[in-house]
Amino acid sequence: MLRVLTSCADVSAEAWDALVHPDDPFGLHAFHLALEASRSVGPGTGWGPAHLAVELDGALVGLVPLYVKTHSYGEYIFDFAWAQASQRLRAPYYPKLVGMAPFTPTTAPRIGLAPSLDADAAARVRGTLLEGLLAHAEATRSSSVHLLFVPAAEAEAVTEDQRWMRRSSLQFQFENPGYRDFRDLLGAFRSPARKQVLRERRAVTEAGLVVRTLAGSELSPDDVRFVHDLYADTCARKGGTPYLTPAFFPFLRTTLAPYARVTFAYEGEVPVAMSLAFVRGRVLYGRYWGAVAAFDRLHFELCYYALLERTLEEKLVRFEAGAQGEHKIKRGFLPTEIHSVHHVRNPLLCAAVAEFLPREREAVLRAADELARETPFRRG
Repeated sequence: MLRVLTSCADVSAEAWDALVHPDDPFGLHAFHLALEASRSVGPGTGWGPAHLAVELDGALVGLVPLYVKTHSYGEYIFDFAWAQASQRLRAPYYPKLVGMAPFTPTTAPRIGLAPSLDADAAARVRGTLLEGLLAHAEATRSSSVHLLFVPAAEAEAVTEDQRWMRRSSLQFQFENPGYRDFRDLLGAFRSPARKQVLRERRAVTEAGLVVRTLAGSELSPDDVRFVHDLYADTCARKGGTPYLTPAFFPFLRTTLAPYARVTFAYEGEVPVAMSLAFVRGRVLYGRYWGAVAAFDRLHFELCYYALLERTLEEKLVRFEAGAQGEHKIKRGFLPTEIHSVHHVRNPLLCAAVAEFLPREREAVLRAADELARETPFRRG
């Protein structure tokens, strides 16, 4: 049976989480529920929960965390040009359906399937969910359906149905082939790049700053308020929207505590900067940062080097440092193709998008090849 859930609270956390990939903290029931409870999503936000669930004999066996969107903000796979083209066709682009963890440009399966399903049953449940997405788009008069930041294998499986189209974009990620520690990583850098990293780290030490990482369970209420205040300040200074409300941040020390990591910089005992990251399974995800003043090279230390050290110390396999940022290449992050899949209901808009996407992917892959030549690693 296929159901549309207007809240993740309509199913148990245990049933929901059994369908989430073990490396994905943002797909968890606790994350989506924190967004709902804090009103970061829901009425007035442009993110309406409409999760698709498949149940067999009363057990949850299939899930797509889904939102009805009335804008395109907070997604990081940009379709504003599609919305403009739709407007020129006099066809409303909003609402649309988006499957992702809101405000979170991290790759994970968007179609959750119970591990107990055999291959044939899994294919049937996946098919039910995909048909359910198209049916719900029609029922809500949504222009399109978008599953964002999906693994390559999931993109291939979905686009076997030609009603879906595949899109590519670019991120910069660190893949750990087995470095023992940060010194070992730097040993793989060319000399100029290695010296630059050491200079940048030394600038933080010479400024008298002490860097320390706390798990969510170690955060105090004052720490949580500090994280929120710097998050909001960074959004304001960069002209961005603070998608997460103040009520979200206390969850960092409660239901999200096992996954939250905050790296602070201190002057004496006073925190002056922070970066917020999440970890689950084998992957670390950098998300937000902020500082009370401008400190030389501190952004690189809190957002990249300290978290790279943690990735290596904990023997993690990947560190995703967020969307965009070609400056990450010099710090060991490599250009990585990111996948999403899309269904567009309007035939004219669909044809235009289908014609555009292969050319866009060619440009993305060409850019990735060119950027890969700028990596800091020694040749060979």
